[in-house]
Amino acid sequence: MESLHRISDDPDNRCYICLQGKDELAPFCNIKESKDWVKPCSCSLIAHRKCFLSWVSSLDLQKRKDSQYQRQQQEQYNGGNGGNNLGGGGAGNNSQLLFRYSVQHAIFGVPFFRKSEKTNIFVACPQCKRSICFKTPNSTLLNLKSTLDTTLSNMIKVGLISGVISATSICLTVGCFATAATIGLKITDKLAPDSVQLSLFDLNPPFLMTCEDAIRKELIPGGKFLAFTLSVPFHFLMLRSSWGFGLAKQLTGLTVLPMLVYAGWENLKTNPAKMCLFASLPLKLLYTLVYNLTFNRIYYRWCKQVQACFIADRLSLQEIERIEKENVEEYEVKELESNRREIIGRRSRSRIGSNETSRWTFYSTLMKPIQHFLSCFKLSKIQASRLKREFINCFKFDYSTVFQSKKFFLVISTTLLWPQIGEMAGRLLETNIPMVHDFISGLVNTPNEGIFVRNCIGCLAVAILKDFVNLYFNYRKFKQLKDIDVVYGVDPELTRFVNSNQS
Repeated sequence: MESLHRISDDPDNRCYICLQGKDELAPFCNIKESKDWVKPCSCSLIAHRKCFLSWVSSLDLQKRKDSQYQRQQQEQYNGGNGGNNLGGGGAGNNSQLLFRYSVQHAIFGVPFFRKSEKTNIFVACPQCKRSICFKTPNSTLLNLKSTLDTTLSNMIKVGLISGVISATSICLTVGCFATAATIGLKITDKLAPDSVQLSLFDLNPPFLMTCEDAIRKELIPGGKFLAFTLSVPFHFLMLRSSWGFGLAKQLTGLTVLPMLVYAGWENLKTNPAKMCLFASLPLKLLYTLVYNLTFNRIYYRWCKQVQACFIADRLSLQEIERIEKENVEEYEVKELESNRREIIGRRSRSRIGSNETSRWTFYSTLMKPIQHFLSCFKLSKIQASRLKREFINCFKFDYSTVFQSKKFFLVISTTLLWPQIGEMAGRLLETNIPMVHDFISGLVNTPNEGIFVRNCIGCLAVAILKDFVNLYFNYRKFKQLKDIDVVYGVDPELTRFVNSNQS
C-alpha cells in the first residue's frame, strides 16, 4: 500500500479542487501548504494535499465504511490483487470494503473489533472514475460508538414504527368491528321485531322484553349477541355477492350466522325465525343454480358476440384448440352438405328425359336421408360439446361483469340498503297479493314471526328484481357495443383538431 504521491511544485500544476496554480495561495493554506502537491490517481488529477484531504474528510469515512460493509463483506485486502496501487482497479471496485470483521457483527449489526489494524476504503476518482484506495487507522472506540449509535437508532426506529402500526391496526380493527356490530344491530331491528330476536336465542318471555333487557339480566350472553350482530352484515354480503369468493367459501360463510343460534333439530322445527335463517343456505344454492342456467347463459352468449376475448382469456390452450377444431369440422360438414346438394341437383337436371331418371331418383332418395343423418350427427356432436362448455363456463365465471363493473363500495352500499328495501317490498307484497299473505300465515305462529318471514320474502323479491333490472341495462350495453361502426367522410379539419388534442 502506497501513500499519496507527492509531486514537485511544477509551474503547470493546478489544483482541481480550489483551481489555484503555482505561486497562488490555496484557500486557508500558508505558503508551505500551497506548495505541497499530491497526485492521488494515475490519471492527470492533481491537488493540494490539504485540499485533497479536506475533500476526503467530507466523505465521512466512518459512515461510508459501515454502509459498505453492510452491502458486501469482502476478503481481507490482498496486495497482490488488481487495484492494490492508488488509482488501480476499475470502476467496478468502487465503494467496496476489503477487510474482514469479527463475529460480533452478527450480534450488534456493526462490528467494533476488527481483525485488521488498518481500514481500507475505495472511492471513485472524480475525474476518471477509477478506484482510489484510502487507508485509515482502525479505532475500537469509534467502532464501538458507531455500533451503539446504530443499534440505538434502529431499536428506536423499529419501536416507533411498530408502535404506530400496532396502534393503527388496533384502532382500525376495533373501528371495523364496532361498525359491523352497529350495522348488524340496525339490520336485525329492521327485519325482526324484538320477540323474534329473543326467539332466536330461545327466549319466550311472557312479558314485553328487548334484547338489551335480556343481556342486562344475563339471559343472553353478551359475547354471543355481539358475535350474532357482527355476523349479520357479512351474512348479507355473502348472500349479495356473486361466486367471486368461491362457492364453497360462501356456503361456509353462510353457515356462521345460523350455527350461532342452532340448538337442535327439534328446536329448529318449532321456530320459524330460525328456519328462515337456515333456509338462506339452500336458497343461495338454488338462486346460484337458476342464475347460471338463465341470466348468466344470456350474458355468455352476448359476450361471445361482442367480447369473445373475455371468454378466451379464461380458457386453457387445449380448450381453445378444441374450439378451433370444432369450427373447422363444422365448416367442412356444412361445405360438404352444400356440395352434395349441388351435385345431386346438377345430376338430376342432366338425367331429365333419359332412361336412368327413375333409377337415379331411387338412388338419391335412398341416400339423401342417410347422408343427412350423418351430417346432422356430426353437427349435433359439435353442438353438444359447445353446450357442455357453455354450462361449465357459466358455473365458473359471472359474465355480467363484461357489461357492468363490480364496484366494491357500491356492492357494500347496496347490501346495506337491501334490508331497508326488502322490508318495504315485503309489506307491498303482503298487502297487494293475498296468496303471499296466506303463505306466510301458514308458516308462522305469531304476527311478529309473520313480519320477519314477510321481510325475508321481500329481500328475496328485491334480489330477483335486481337481476331483471341488471339484465335490461346490460342488454342496452350489449346493443351499444354490437352497433359500433366506423364513420366515413368525417371532415378532415375535425379529424386534425381531434388528433391535435389527443397528442
